[in-house]
Amino acid sequence: MVKHTKKTDDSSWSDPVFVLNKLFNFVIFVLIGLGVIFLGLFIFGIRPYVVLSGSMEPEIKTGSIVLVNQNVKFSEVEEGDVITFRSGEAMVTHRVYKIDGDHIITKGDANNTTDGGFVTASTFIGKDIRTIPKLGYFTSFLHTVPGMATSGLVLLVLVAGSILTSREGDENGKKTKKSEGSEETE
Repeated sequence: MVKHTKKTDDSSWSDPVFVLNKLFNFVIFVLIGLGVIFLGLFIFGIRPYVVLSGSMEPEIKTGSIVLVNQNVKFSEVEEGDVITFRSGEAMVTHRVYKIDGDHIITKGDANNTTDGGFVTASTFIGKDIRTIPKLGYFTSFLHTVPGMATSGLVLLVLVAGSILTSREGDENGKKTKKSEGSEETE
């Protein structure tokens, strides 16, 4: 049995099937990588939240994603920390202004006054550990009808591209085997 290795040369990049196959592989690699990263974050209690208002600007801009460590205990929070908490149905990310016993008073950096209520252990979600600017716009878009349609279309194109490049590779393999006579190839 003779094994042949296929060398990639510059002329392969002019082949649209080759380019589509490389693009498909790259996109799949990136998606798997992002999936592994976010799975790891979820396993370790880190949750992403999209910032919808400018109350924390200039430090945290609208459209950012804040990564919140839910493993931080309420008792470990200090003045000056940025925390995320429930306020009614909304999630709020503000800075700890003052700690008053079992209550935390918060304030948005861009706001003139403190928030109206208190954060308690039952409304506390976690401490913010990282901010990713502008990524929230993209994730918010994905939750809209046009965003879902776009995602579906991209997925459809990727699957179709994968099928087409797979068939093209099969056809080339069959031609190679026929043209080489009695040698076996893999």
